[in-house]
Amino acid sequence: MGIGFNENFEFEFSKKDKIKFNLEEIEEQLEYLLLPGKKRFNNKLDFVIYQYEGFRNQNSSILSTFIDKYPQKKLEEDEKRILYEFRSEQLLDSFKKILFSIQLMITFYNEQLNVDKNSDILVSETINDFPPYFKIPDETKNLFKNPFTISKIISVYEYFELLCFEEFKKNIDPSYKEEIKEEKSQKIGEYFLEHPNNILNKLTISTTTRKFISRSLVGIREDQEIGPNIELFSILLYKEDCWNKEIFTNAQFEREIEELEKLDIKVGEIYSLYELLGGDSELLGEIVKNKVEEKEEEEKKQSKKEKNKKKKKKGKKTVF
Repeated sequence: MGIGFNENFEFEFSKKDKIKFNLEEIEEQLEYLLLPGKKRFNNKLDFVIYQYEGFRNQNSSILSTFIDKYPQKKLEEDEKRILYEFRSEQLLDSFKKILFSIQLMITFYNEQLNVDKNSDILVSETINDFPPYFKIPDETKNLFKNPFTISKIISVYEYFELLCFEEFKKNIDPSYKEEIKEEKSQKIGEYFLEHPNNILNKLTISTTTRKFISRSLVGIREDQEIGPNIELFSILLYKEDCWNKEIFTNAQFEREIEELEKLDIKVGEIYSLYELLGGDSELLGEIVKNKVEEKEEEEKKQSKKEKNKKKKKKGKKTVF
C-alpha cells in the first residue's frame, strides 16, 4: 500500500505531507512524453544497425532498391579468390561486423550517394564521404582496399555471406532446425522431379532459404517475430532481398510459390529443407574447390612429415 493511501486504496489528504516524489523519475517520464522529435543531439551521435536487423521487415527491399539505382555486375574468379582468402583471415566476430557494415553502406548509398549509375567508382573512394556517425570497422575498410566497385558491392556482400554460412549455420536458432518427416520429404522430392523446368528449382530455393537463414534466423532472439509454425513460402513470397531480381519479377514467380505452399513446409523446417535440396555450395565455384584441395594436400604433407619425425625418433638408440 502506498504512502497517503488507505487499505481501500483511497487517497487520504491528511497524509499528503508524507508523500515523497521521485523528481528524477518524473523528469525522465516527461522527457519521453515531450522530447521525441525535438531533442537536439550533438555531433558525437552514432548510428547503429543492430545485429541481424539490416534487411529485416520493411528493410527487405533495400537491396533491390539499390540494384535499381546502381545495376550490379558479377564477380570475376580472381575477385572470388580475393574474398575467399580475405574471409580465411577473419574471426567469426569479424564476419558479422563486415556484413552489417556493408548493409549500412548500401543504405547510405541508396539515400545519399549521387553518382552516374554506370560509373565504376571504387568503394574505397567513397569511404571518406561517410558522415562521422557512420562507423565503418577497420575490417571492412581493409576489405575494400581491394579494387571492388560500387557496381559489384551486392555481389561482394552475397558471396561473402555465402562464404560465412558454414559458421553461421552453427548458430541457427534450434527451433528452425526441425526435421522434415519422411512422408513430406518424399512429396518434396517428387515435386521437384515433376517440375524440372520451374524457375524456382532446387538451387534457387536453397539459395533463398540460406539467405533468409543468415539474415533472419541466426542466433536465439527473444523478440523473434517469425514463428517456426508459419508456412515458409508465405513468408518468402515477400522477402524480396532473398531472391534474384529476375526471378522475383518473373510472371511465374507467384504461381510457383502457390504450388510450393501446398507442400506445407514450416519455417521451423527451413534448415532441413536446405539440406534436403542439396544446399548451394556449388555457387562458391571452382576457386574454393581448388583451395580446399590445396589445403587438404598441405595437411597430408604435414601429417607425413610428423610421422617421419616420430619414426626417426623411435629409430634412435640411447647410448650410455
